[in-house]
Amino acid sequence: MKFIGFMLLGAILIGACGVIPEKQTSKETDSLQAYKDSLAKQEAFYKSKVRPYPEPLPDSVRARRLKNGLRSAEALCDEFLLALQRRDTTRLFDLAISQEEYLRWIWLEQPASKPIFNIPLEFVWENNWRNSVKGAYKALYDYGGTKLAFASIDYKEGADAYQSYTFYVKPVITVADSTGKKYTLRSMSAIVEMNGLYKVLNYSDKD
Repeated sequence: MKFIGFMLLGAILIGACGVIPEKQTSKETDSLQAYKDSLAKQEAFYKSKVRPYPEPLPDSVRARRLKNGLRSAEALCDEFLLALQRRDTTRLFDLAISQEEYLRWIWLEQPASKPIFNIPLEFVWENNWRNSVKGAYKALYDYGGTKLAFASIDYKEGADAYQSYTFYVKPVITVADSTGKKYTLRSMSAIVEMNGLYKVLNYSDKD
């Protein structure tokens, strides 16, 4: 409110005098810069990643294994396509991060996990799972029962490294059917790699 009042006072002075005193302009500039700096610091804090572990990483963290994880993103895509061909929903969800993996390992390093946000764990997982289920069933609706061969993978938003894992964000998977016709799948929001194993972070229903 003080800042807004100060700006209004400056406008009144301009209208009344037609001249802004040099000292007043300097104060206004300093106040505006301080406000911008404060906003920048707040934004940096809210977006900053959590680093809950000492460095180097403890053996217990480096020994973590993602259940049903694959040794490469390409191998993960092959299994994903096979599950679609077989309409195997169980396998599709086996390839995705489980509730335990998400809440015990993934969530702890996310910016939104900071206590200041006070986000309930139940909400975190339910929101993630609900979106993932919609994405998986969309992929089944679009490509279920179709034999598709993996061709290549690219990442629209690249890699995002955290302390104990890396997200490969918005994968774009190019595949081909038996006639050689190519398709582009955007069925995953991200792929997560942890200690050399890859899984789907969650499925996406957004193209």
